[in-house]
Amino acid sequence: MKIAPTTDRYYKEGNFLRNFIDSIFLKQILKEVQKYPNVRSILDIGCGEGFIVNTIMNNTANINIVCMDISFDKVHRVKRNFNCQVICADAYHLPFRDNSFDMTICTEVIEHLYKPELSLKEIVRVTQNFFILSVPLEPFFQLKDLIRGKYIKRLGRNIEHIQGYNMKQFFSLVSKCIEPQFKCFEHKIICYWQLLIANKQ
Repeated sequence: MKIAPTTDRYYKEGNFLRNFIDSIFLKQILKEVQKYPNVRSILDIGCGEGFIVNTIMNNTANINIVCMDISFDKVHRVKRNFNCQVICADAYHLPFRDNSFDMTICTEVIEHLYKPELSLKEIVRVTQNFFILSVPLEPFFQLKDLIRGKYIKRLGRNIEHIQGYNMKQFFSLVSKCIEPQFKCFEHKIICYWQLLIANKQ
C-alpha cells in the first residue's frame, strides 16, 4: 500500500510508534473501500489535509472522490495537492443531492460535533450504498493521551473532543440515526479507534 507524506499535524505528530499505529488505521480504511469494487464515487467528510483521500487515490482507480471540510485552510491545501473536487462546508448541511455518493467516509469528525445526530442523518441522505465512520475508542483514546502527558488537567480528554463514545454508546447512537434506511453490519476496533460500516437496507 502506498502512503505518501503529509503535512497534517494529526498524522505527523508523535514518534515512530504513533505514525505506525496511524498507518494501521489508514490501511484498514483502504481495505474497507476495496471490499466494494463497484464503488465509483466517495465523499470524504472532514478530509483535513487529505491523508485519507491520498491513500485511496494512490491505491485504487476509477473512483471519483469529493473532499469536504469546514476549514478554508485545509480545503485550500487539498485543492492544491490533489486532483479531486473540494468543497468547504459543515457536516450539518451537506451541499449535495440525495443519494449522491456510492460511499461516504467520515473519520474523526463526529466526536467534534455538538449535534452528531444531525450529521448522521445528512450522511444517510447523501449516501447511496455504504458509509464508513470512525471515532476514538473511549476510554482508551483518552488514556493514551494521558500516558503521553497530554491534557493532564482534563485527564487526557482532548480539548477539541465534545463527545466521547465507548463501543456500545457509538453503536447505539449510529443505529438510532440511520435506521431503517441503513443498518450497521460491522463494528470493529482498530488500535484506539472504533470503525463502523453500514449499508443500505
